Amino acid sequence: MLYLKATGSLLPLCYHLHPPFASTSIGPARCCERNVMNQSMDNNKPDAASSESASLPPAISQEEFQAVVEMIGPDEPDLMVELIDTYLEESGMLVETLLQPPREDNQEARLRAAHSLKSSSASLGALHLSRLCADLEAYLRGRGGELDEERQVQQIVAERERVVLALQAEKARLQQS
Repeated sequence: MLYLKATGSLLPLCYHLHPPFASTSIGPARCCERNVMNQSMDNNKPDAASSESASLPPAISQEEFQAVVEMIGPDEPDLMVELIDTYLEESGMLVETLLQPPREDNQEARLRAAHSLKSSSASLGALHLSRLCADLEAYLRGRGGELDEERQVQQIVAERERVVLALQAEKARLQQS
């Protein structure tokens, strides 16, 4: 989960989007995860990749991204730039973990990487990447049905590249403000 390092906050970044639920046990760490899981599992269909390539959703949901900017404060572009830099660095390391060949001794690390990338991506509005990671996480937990794990990881790598480009553009825009 991506946290606001600069402020020292231990609350997940997505906390602002979904305040705590008084009558349930769903806390802030699961808020964006819940939305992602509700939208996942469609990527496992055999012809999903061919139809997806023609109509990929935006790499970053502007609505979600702007909500983060508003939460941090539009007059704090340096903090937002730091948050983007942290995401870019950490997501790269998480993808490296996912690219390791699946073995019994690295299964837990790969599961944690898929989970962390899912949550932090959702926090910044990279919803498609988050859904891809949610599908991989479910599969690694034994709850995802049929999935070509290698293909799924390659889709995650490709989608992260789109997200990186989109976040770099947002970063440049913020630095000009």
